[in-house]
Amino acid sequence: MSTLTSLIVLATEGGIPADSPWAKLAVPLGILLFVGPIFMLLRSNLGTRLGYLVMSVTLWGSIFLFALFWTFGAPGTPAFTGPQNLPGQELDEYLPIWVPLAQDALAVTEEGSPYSVIAGYPDGFQDEPTIEEDLLEDGISEIGNVFAGLSEPYTSLLTGLEEPVEVQYATSDNDRPIIAVTYADTCQMDNDGNLPAGCEEVGAIAPEGSDARGEDITLFAFFDAGAPAFPSYLMLGGTALLFGLHMVLLARDESRTTREQMAEAEESVEVEEKATVSA
Repeated sequence: MSTLTSLIVLATEGGIPADSPWAKLAVPLGILLFVGPIFMLLRSNLGTRLGYLVMSVTLWGSIFLFALFWTFGAPGTPAFTGPQNLPGQELDEYLPIWVPLAQDALAVTEEGSPYSVIAGYPDGFQDEPTIEEDLLEDGISEIGNVFAGLSEPYTSLLTGLEEPVEVQYATSDNDRPIIAVTYADTCQMDNDGNLPAGCEEVGAIAPEGSDARGEDITLFAFFDAGAPAFPSYLMLGGTALLFGLHMVLLARDESRTTREQMAEAEESVEVEEKATVSA
C-alpha cells in the first residue's frame, strides 16, 4: 500500500487526530498541489494579476455550485451531504450522535451538569417515548457498542441480549433527549459449555434464582442532534462571497485594460497623424 493510500485510509477511519500536524497541513498542501500548477499555467499566459483573477472566479464559482448541491440537495440526493467538519476538527464534528453514559459518569455528577436528571433515576423519567423509533434503535445499539467492550459488569449483560428489559425517557436541561435502558443478565455457557441452572437457551434472560442472574443494570445515553447544516451553509456563504468579489475585481480589471488599450490606440493614431502632417 502506498504512503498516500495509507494516509487516506487513516484519515477516513479517524486514524489521524485533529491535533496532528498532518491534519493541519492537509488543506495547505492540497491548495499547493492542486491549485498551484493551474495558477502558474494561467500566469504564464495572462500575467500574474489577470491569471489570479481568472483562476479565482472559476475556482470559487465551481465550489459555489458544489455548495448548492451540498446544502439543498438534488433529485435523489439529500441535503447537507457536503463537508461535516471544518479544518482541524474531528470528521464527525457536526453529525448527530448518541452519547452513552453510566449513572456515575463525570458528565452526570459534575456540578451544574445538564444531565443531572440521570443521577436521580428513576425520578424524572417516563415510559412515554419522546423520540422517533429509528433514533431509539440507534441509541440502544450505541449503548451496546460502547459498554459491551468494557469490563464487568457490562460485558455479561450486553452479550447475547437482543432486547433491553425496559426503556424510559427524559429530557436534559439543555433539551436533549435521554434514554434509560435497563438490561438483565442473560444465559451464557460456562467454560465447559454448560448453561447455569434454570437456563434453557443462550441469550435468554436468566430467571430469578438462577446462578446467572445478577442485578439488573440501567445505562443511559443522550442524543446530540449536532449541526449538520452548519458546514454546508458556511461553505455556501463563503464561496458565494468570494465568487462575487472576484467577479467584480475581474470586471474592473477588464474595464481598466480596455481603457488602457483605447488610450494606447488613440495615442498611436495621434502619432501617425503628426507624422503624416510633418511629411
